[in-house]
Amino acid sequence: MIISSALANASDSELQAALAFADPLVLAALIYHATADTEVAQIKVGKIDGAIGEIPGLTEEQAMGVLRKKALDLLKSYRDGKSEPPDIHSRDRLAKAMSIAVGQPVDEQEVEFWTEELALDPLARRLRWSQKPDTEQLEQFHVIVIGAGMEGANAAIQLKQAGIPFTVFEKNAGVGGTWHQNRYPGARVDFPSRIYSHVFGIQHQFRSAFSPQKDTEKYLNWCFDHYEVRPNLRLNSEVTALSWNEDAGKWIARVKSKNGGEELHHANAIVMAVGLLDRPAVPQIPGIENFRGRIIHTTELTAQYDLTRAHVAVIGTGASGMQLVPDIAPSAKSITIFQRSAGWVTPIAGYRDELPSEALWLDANVPFYRNWSRFIQAWMIAGPHAFPIWGVDPEWQDEHTVSAANKKLRDRLIAYMESKIGHRPDLMEKCLPDYPPLAKRIIVDNGWFDALVRDNVTLISEGISKIEENTIVTPSGQKVPADIIVLATGFKANEFFWPMKIEGRDGISLEQVWARDGARAFWGVAIPHMPNFFSLYGPNANPRNGNPVMWGETQTRYALQWLEAMIANDWKAVEVRQDAFDAYNIHLDKRLAETIWMSPGQASYYQNEFGRSAVMAPWGSYEYWQALRHPRLNDFEIVRRNDAVTHPNNQKRSAG
Repeated sequence: MIISSALANASDSELQAALAFADPLVLAALIYHATADTEVAQIKVGKIDGAIGEIPGLTEEQAMGVLRKKALDLLKSYRDGKSEPPDIHSRDRLAKAMSIAVGQPVDEQEVEFWTEELALDPLARRLRWSQKPDTEQLEQFHVIVIGAGMEGANAAIQLKQAGIPFTVFEKNAGVGGTWHQNRYPGARVDFPSRIYSHVFGIQHQFRSAFSPQKDTEKYLNWCFDHYEVRPNLRLNSEVTALSWNEDAGKWIARVKSKNGGEELHHANAIVMAVGLLDRPAVPQIPGIENFRGRIIHTTELTAQYDLTRAHVAVIGTGASGMQLVPDIAPSAKSITIFQRSAGWVTPIAGYRDELPSEALWLDANVPFYRNWSRFIQAWMIAGPHAFPIWGVDPEWQDEHTVSAANKKLRDRLIAYMESKIGHRPDLMEKCLPDYPPLAKRIIVDNGWFDALVRDNVTLISEGISKIEENTIVTPSGQKVPADIIVLATGFKANEFFWPMKIEGRDGISLEQVWARDGARAFWGVAIPHMPNFFSLYGPNANPRNGNPVMWGETQTRYALQWLEAMIANDWKAVEVRQDAFDAYNIHLDKRLAETIWMSPGQASYYQNEFGRSAVMAPWGSYEYWQALRHPRLNDFEIVRRNDAVTHPNNQKRSAG
């Protein structure tokens, strides 16, 4: 590894100044990675409070001083040419460095998974061909990717690396998916950006620990440009329908362009990457059509809308509503917030801040700093310690919580709430949720409580009975004047792939497959009667611990391994077996029943109209990664090129 010119020319004082902003756990890991320093291995890592539970932390100032001194010596040795950053990454050395960084042994079985997350190899999750086919074989195969957000970017880049021809269709005018659509004031990620990004994105530098919308969209554009997949992208191109042609063994996609024209495209396989937060949910409120002012969903609320001196009504207090209000409150004449259900709110220090220049310098110039930062942040949300907090303790007796850890979290969140609005008993009553923390999505506080105590902000928690020409009426008869109504009402998260019309084998529609109790997919990826069809971030693929980007990379590699088998063996179709699908879903439902999302009394997109979760996954991140690491032939029916037209899931056939 060649060190940067900034490091090569840094003075001792400049190095010391930057290291004062370093995460000591990151320093411990990268020092041991580079030197196997036994003194570093003896430093004790404790526990500190994180956003939703305890996380590894270093609290002893003396230990921090030792690490900064050793890091300074290491950087000086790099600068002065006395040593070089390691380029051989021994499994044992990495495993030990991981264990030092998180204060506990990392399970030997999980080291490969965590090494991928460490991103020493930015393409660690690419397809590795057993034997790459010739150019002619590849040219005869084509994949359609639908969506150019986080998962679409991942699929495009992995297909490009594999050499498999593909086209990405995106309905919007730019890439980014939900991060292109949602430009409302205050829009921001609530996962750290270093892990709300792909393994192959390790080279991208984020300017904030939690990026605002524009920076996440910038990152996704960087992905398409840096990995040269933009030529395969078709913007303003909405896939409206998919139908399976059994004879040809191909999908036919109907694609509508911006000008309303329609084209037909054929593909051997479909990768569905539209995500959950795609199509806005618009409430049906009596009289809404009579409102004379502007009605704007948060997906439409951009800087072009001037809310200055306006009476604004915000309907909804989920993530978008809570992020929006603090940003518009200073300029609006009044804001009235209509809350259906209170949400739990957690603090994160520096959530809205840009990183200081010293932290940016460390990220850009210290060898492996961003890798170890990524690993530690990934561990905090996807490590084994983060698994139990989503579970229900059947022996626990408390009407407000589901476990001891859940009660500890609730107590901490209430204490934080009291520190912010405890002087306002009326707000405390309205803002205290009546369900356990984590049963719904927890929101990071970006100024929500501070906004609520402003003189021009009012919180109403009794709902809406009707809307009149310039007034919103509550069930108690209160009339609230409004010039603008902002719908912070979220998305049709349970209506996967809607409004596309999808017909698979034998003309069976996706609606028919899912008619009984909503969307389901084998490990979130494959669906019966839908050959050569792979979904990313599909049904029951919202992680229990971990994040969707991490899981999406696992899903993409799994899908590409099936494409590899199809191309190498000249198979016409692969389709998940009904018996494998059914067995998986029995196991899924049993595990989901043990999670907090099925708690009585909570109502959110975590449960669908049938009272089950079609969104959340009960698996741990390593468990999920392991399940999809290598496809099992017996899980799928295989149709070879020369087979007679058959109905694989309607009769017993060998998986071959």
